[in-house]
Amino acid sequence: MQNACAIRVVVLRGAASNFGKRWGVAFYSPSGSRLKASSIPILYGKGASYVWIGWVGTGDDSGLPYSNQRHDASLAK
Repeated sequence: MQNACAIRVVVLRGAASNFGKRWGVAFYSPSGSRLKASSIPILYGKGASYVWIGWVGTGDDSGLPYSNQRHDASLAK
């Protein structure tokens, strides 16, 4: 997981710094909770300013149970 996150950090942080902007990541799979739990803290530790978590096809998180929303939000703290 560390290597996969490191590659994303290099690309995203490099592109953002080239334009003087902040960077972030997006997760689109509601079933990827293990992926989110392990990668969000790493990415925030490397300087990500934004994390967007959504469901493919719905456009919002209205179908995501509140307990899952709270868990995902707690990963970014």
